[in-house]
Amino acid sequence: MSERDEKLRSRVGHGPWVLAALTALVWMAQGASSWYVVGHACPSAERQWSLDVARGLVVALTVAALAISIGAMVRAVRTLLATEPIPEGRQHPTLAETLTEQKRFTAMLALLAGATLTLGLLLAGLSALVIHVCGETR
Repeated sequence: MSERDEKLRSRVGHGPWVLAALTALVWMAQGASSWYVVGHACPSAERQWSLDVARGLVVALTVAALAISIGAMVRAVRTLLATEPIPEGRQHPTLAETLTEQKRFTAMLALLAGATLTLGLLLAGLSALVIHVCGETR
C-alpha cells in the first residue's frame, strides 16, 4: 500500500464507528445506573434513599444520556451530508471512494442505532416520571 493510501485511510478515521457504539454504551450505562439508583430507593428491608431522590437521579441520568445520544445522531447526519455516495454503475471505485462509502455506511449505522436506542432511553426515563410505586419502577 502506498503512502498516499495510508494518509487517506488515517484521514477517514474511526469517528463513525465511535458514533455507532456511543449510543449503545450510553443506553447501557443509563439502564444500569437507573437500576442501581432505584434499587437503593426501593429495597425490601429498609430505604436508603427517598423515592423522590431516586426519581430525580433517574431523570438526570436520562437527560444526560439523551444529550449524548442526540449529539451522536446529529454528528452522524452531518457525516452523511458531508460525504457523497459513489455514482451508480461505477465498476472500479478508487480507494478514496471506497473509504468514503465506508464512512457513509457507518454513519447510517450510527443514525439507525441512535434513533432506536434514543427511543429506548426516552421510554426508560419516562417510567421515572409516570410510576409512583417502588415495585413498578423496576
